[in-house]
Amino acid sequence: MFSDELSVSIELVTGNRVSLFADKNLLKDDGNGNSLLETMLVSEDIELKKQTVLLPTETFETASRYVEVHL
Repeated sequence: MFSDELSVSIELVTGNRVSLFADKNLLKDDGNGNSLLETMLVSEDIELKKQTVLLPTETFETASRYVEVHL
């Protein structure tokens, strides 16, 4: 990890967690003690209440940048 990166943990729709290092500039404080990671929306399923997003870097657990998260 570099000095301009932070460790990020994300809960997937499956309940599993994945982690990655992200540039500090991609993280924003939501004012409630949580951080929001800037991602790119790939698809959204309103009925299943999930989104597929493209992360800024690959996760350690899946070696993929694509993950499904809750809406």
